[in-house]
Amino acid sequence: MPIRRLIDAHCHLFNARDIPIEGFTKKVLIPAYKQLGSLFERYPQAFTVMIHALATIMQEQAPLPAAEIKLIDALDAGSARLPTAAERRALDIANIEKVLRKIWSKDILRELSVRNARAADVGIIELQKLILSEVYPGIFSSTSRADEIAALIESQNLPDVARHLYDSGSERTIGRNVQWALLFTRHRLELTEDLRRLHRNRAALVTPALVDFSMWVEDSAHAPMQEQVDAVTRVSLRRNAQRSHGFVGFDPLRQALHGRSGGPPAAEPLAIVRRAVERGGFIGVKLYPPMGFRPIDNAGIGTDFPDHVKQQLGDQPGEALDRALAHLYAWCAEKNVPIMAHAVASNEAGPGYGLRANPKFWAQVLEKYPTLRLNMAHFGGFRLIGQPPRRDATWEWTIGRMFARSPQSYAFADLSYFSELLGDTGDKRKELLANLAAFRRAFPHSADHLMFGSDWTMVGREAGFQPKRPNVSYVDLVGEFLGAAGYGDADIDKIMFGNAVRFLGLAPADRQNGTRGRLEAFYASHGQNADWMKVFDA
Repeated sequence: MPIRRLIDAHCHLFNARDIPIEGFTKKVLIPAYKQLGSLFERYPQAFTVMIHALATIMQEQAPLPAAEIKLIDALDAGSARLPTAAERRALDIANIEKVLRKIWSKDILRELSVRNARAADVGIIELQKLILSEVYPGIFSSTSRADEIAALIESQNLPDVARHLYDSGSERTIGRNVQWALLFTRHRLELTEDLRRLHRNRAALVTPALVDFSMWVEDSAHAPMQEQVDAVTRVSLRRNAQRSHGFVGFDPLRQALHGRSGGPPAAEPLAIVRRAVERGGFIGVKLYPPMGFRPIDNAGIGTDFPDHVKQQLGDQPGEALDRALAHLYAWCAEKNVPIMAHAVASNEAGPGYGLRANPKFWAQVLEKYPTLRLNMAHFGGFRLIGQPPRRDATWEWTIGRMFARSPQSYAFADLSYFSELLGDTGDKRKELLANLAAFRRAFPHSADHLMFGSDWTMVGREAGFQPKRPNVSYVDLVGEFLGAAGYGDADIDKIMFGNAVRFLGLAPADRQNGTRGRLEAFYASHGQNADWMKVFDA
């Protein structure tokens, strides 16, 4: 069926100023990304160099929240405009050139304080060779001597290399990842408009999530959460633009440490969350368990936490984390505030931490807080568990059983980052399709509990995210895939739109104590009407 309306219930529009980009990339993204990691298997120092060079340029070029607010004010006043496509291309290529100049410069070794300079030097040469081999296939032969390789590397015109790397990005691993990284240098408003175009103007609403996990990856190089909230609030108030109301990040570790240190009440993480939802146009809260905590019963983990966490909270920090989460859940249940939680064994900040995102823990949370609105994000990988693999042992089946036990509950899962469906053929796609079809047969009520989410910009690094077929977007691919799995047209409309209305609390019945009422009051307080929300009334 043609997709005519949708809500993107899971996306990200932050830039490199909003996240601990270097710590997250080193600790989480790179170890998990086998395709990119295999390129550097023999030369891990090359990884360090590339990530540092990229992260430095990304954070230098990305606008801070205050600059975001200033730009939007100027746009509304008619004294500024966003870059054209040609201007954005020129900016992106200039940033790639800056990254290359860092990699071609020995100064980067001093910035990194590398102990083994010889190993790092070899790593840099290998990185340079990998980049040039992507841009100019065959530039190095198997018989090239070291001095010939060095001469070729030194003789390169870096502006030309930058242009070629940019233009070949969608076809090559390094180029594609560099292009993806450049998204994080943009204004948040630019990213919002990019997503509007990706969805071909069909999204009634996008709900971008901020994240707070810097304390787990030990990298505090990012804008404070309150400043991020202020910028996203200003994006939400932009007239005649993509409607965007997000999820504010919450870290129980940060909350526990604030309680321990007795910091200012206004800086308490839960207080920031409350202000964002009650007055800042935010819809809900984002949690990231694979950083190292469970949704519940962290006390049962004992001492298996990172050393830096135990140094700050004691040898068994689980009870403090549980208290922080309990305060959040109680408030969310009382106020009908939705929670989006990373619920797949990926992006873990330590060995085995991905398992702490297991939906079985959310089943326990819902037993305690049965009215909680919960989205277990990233449903859809079907990572089979056990030998031989059994579908009924997967996390998806755990979630399906939660749906079946309480068909009218506010337990949901989103179909974000469905990278397996991007290939027209292939074993992964066929396996995913078979598993989803089996899931639909086993849990016929699942059509009332699944939601569409793109996970853009994160999914932007995947080859094929922007389909080559004319007038077809990622949304259409997901719709076709759902149809092939046996979901009917009415089911697909619920997954794309209706279920998110219910989860997010956007219906007229949610005016009294829910998102609809809070958003209408938010617009009224800023002198705007909320008539656009009538789209959720049908």
